[in-house]
Parts: sequence; C-alpha cells; structure tokens
Amino acid sequence: MGCSSKSITFDTSLEGRFTAVNVILEAMGNACRPTNSNSSRFGRVVELGYAADCYIEDMSVESYLLEIVRVHKQQPQERNFHIFYELAAGASDKFKEECSIESLADFHYANQGGVFERHDKVSDKEMFNEFVDALNSLQVTQHDQEDFFKCLAGLLHMGNVSFGVDTSGKVVFTDTTQNNHHLDCVCRLLSTNKEDFQKALSTSAMQSSKMLTEGVALEMPANVAAAVTARNHLAKTVYQLLVNWILKHYKTLRVSESGE
Repeated sequence: MGCSSKSITFDTSLEGRFTAVNVILEAMGNACRPTNSNSSRFGRVVELGYAADCYIEDMSVESYLLEIVRVHKQQPQERNFHIFYELAAGASDKFKEECSIESLADFHYANQGGVFERHDKVSDKEMFNEFVDALNSLQVTQHDQEDFFKCLAGLLHMGNVSFGVDTSGKVVFTDTTQNNHHLDCVCRLLSTNKEDFQKALSTSAMQSSKMLTEGVALEMPANVAAAVTARNHLAKTVYQLLVNWILKHYKTLRVSESGE
C-alpha cells in the first residue's frame, strides 16, 4: 500500500507480536470521546502462560462486548473507531483514490460527531503506520492487508447508501449519481454485486422449523426504514468479522509456533 513507517515498531518475538495485536485491537476498539481521546469501547481478557522457570512462554488475548453500534452511530463530539480516521490519514494517495476516499466529512459513518482529529493531538497518520507495522509483525500478507483495508473503506461507502421506493412500492436504491457511486464502491470493495446487495437489504426471510429443516425461506419485502436498519446491521457484522479475523490470525500464529 506504500504506507508503512520508516522503521519497524514491532519485532517477531512473542512479546512483540503480543504488543502488535494489542495495538491493532486498540485501533479497532477505541474511539475519541469528549473527555477521552483514546476511550476503550470493548473488553479484553489477557492470559499469560508461564514456564517452570517463571518466564512467559505464551500470551493469549480475547475481546468481548465491543461497542459495535459505534460503526454506524456516534454522539456529538465523538468519532467512530480510530482505524477509520487512521486509514484516511495514513493510506497512500493511490489507495485512497482507488477506494474513493477524499474527506471523511463526506461519509455518514464518520462525520456524525463532527470530530475528525483526536483531542490529545496524537497523529492518526503515525498511528496508521504503527498499525501496518503491527500487521507485518503478525505476518499478515500484503494481499490480505489490502483486502482488510478495502473492507473498511467499503463500510464507509456503505453508510452513504440510501433507499427509496419504486412505482410498485418496492424498496430500491436511490437512483442518483452520488448514490450509484457509493453503491459501485461498496460492491467493488466488498466483492459483491448490486443485485445481491439490494436483495439482502430490501427483503427479510421468515422460516418455520420445518422450512429451516428443508432449507427454504419465505422472503418478505422490507420498507425503507427496515432497509436502513439492515444496512447498518450488515456494516456492524462485517466490522466484527474483521476484528475476529485479526484475533483468529494471532491465535493461529501463536498456536503453530508454540507447537500445541
């Protein structure tokens, strides 16, 4: 992505990688609030394993109760999770052009609080470089890193997708140049297509126990409000999956190297 820092912040030791995963979790689980620029919005459980000689031989970390609603809703004077602002500040111009990210003020999922910089003057650009270094320390490939950041960019565009109804009363995407642009970005960055995306947000499935057993569902049309709710729920789900992916990657790496 052309945006890693000049020096590697983390090494590949046990301690270095443990520090790296915590830096990643902080970027994805902390947010700027009026009284705290680095407020933790999730819980974390750290488990240390000691050898007979009292040296640490294993470190694990789990997260819980992530304030996932922040992905689509922020209070005045608050930001979304740090990673969105770090991405916008630190990613290369080429990447931001590819993902159509110019100003976070243009994105509903990032502009609701009216705050775009941390109150404590910590640089989002420098923190992004540290985030990338942490991914490198965890041996996340460049390809996976690019996909990871594209998913985050896709979520920003998803928040700008709007809905209306056609002449038959069916919920459809608003047919404007701006909305079509955000739709195209979502579908391209998340590797989906417009038809499947619209169907997922504009219909709801109902299943009885018998229908579930038979693998069938009854599709019901949604209204605009329900479509917006579905959009936000999808954004939260994707974000949670990204967090889970990082934790799973760290756990897999940790277990493989410990020989468990």
